[in-house]
Amino acid sequence: VIEWGREGLQSRLQTFPPTPMSYQNRFRKPTVSHVAERAGVSVTTVSHVVNGVRAYSPETEAKVRKAIAELNYTPSYIAKGARQKTNHVLGVCTNDPGRTVDGSRKRFAEALWSGVAEEADRRGFSLLHYAAAIRTGTEPAPFLDGFVDGLLMLVQPEDSRPAALAAAGLPVVLMAASPELPDGVGGVCVDEGLVAATALDPLREAGHRRIAHLAGPEARGELGGTDGIARRRHAGYEAWATRHGAFRPGFVRSVGSWDPDSVADQLADWLALPEPPTAVFCAND
Repeated sequence: VIEWGREGLQSRLQTFPPTPMSYQNRFRKPTVSHVAERAGVSVTTVSHVVNGVRAYSPETEAKVRKAIAELNYTPSYIAKGARQKTNHVLGVCTNDPGRTVDGSRKRFAEALWSGVAEEADRRGFSLLHYAAAIRTGTEPAPFLDGFVDGLLMLVQPEDSRPAALAAAGLPVVLMAASPELPDGVGGVCVDEGLVAATALDPLREAGHRRIAHLAGPEARGELGGTDGIARRRHAGYEAWATRHGAFRPGFVRSVGSWDPDSVADQLADWLALPEPPTAVFCAND
């Protein structure tokens, strides 16, 4: 293409034989009416043959099968789903792992997508990945076209769409959610108390007794924080430290955001103490 240049490429494209369908036209799926017309039978006859509702003469069935093969006809996926009350399709409203820039978030998105795809394969479900304009929008309507049997969402707690979708009757499950869920909405959330214990137990086994906690943004309730994950991990640390008699005032500091740049000042303050911590449990990597 570089060697040809624009003019050369255009001249070569003009020499290609014309295609039977413009590139702007979408694929037109043959319908049962097209099959009936080709076979010279009624639409009802084609439907009965395709679905095995009743037997016809070998000649009639042969004509219908021949027309189906010639037209590459397949029954409507949506119509079939309407009859069976399921399409075996799940909608997924979450980040696109291929487009996530931040490293840690990309790893999380990739792992999440991998798990969703693996389980969908195991259960025989197809997945519908929504366009960015729908994922980042505020309207529930695009999810209510009847195509998906249920919806997996990774959204912010203030997003009102899950509640509206559940009220409309669509099964919704929030991934990496908080325990505070809207009525009718399911969720998968992490046991943050177990997270804290899983991180802290090896430190204690290694001999550490002065273990500080670098908490997430506004983790403590008296600070008016709204980050549910930070609060629950802080609560897990406090419960563990109290259980092991290791809780010390001043050993909990909360960063302003999930930002590594704010860590250095916190560590400097701890290291200036007469008995500084010998280990730190961080709320996030």
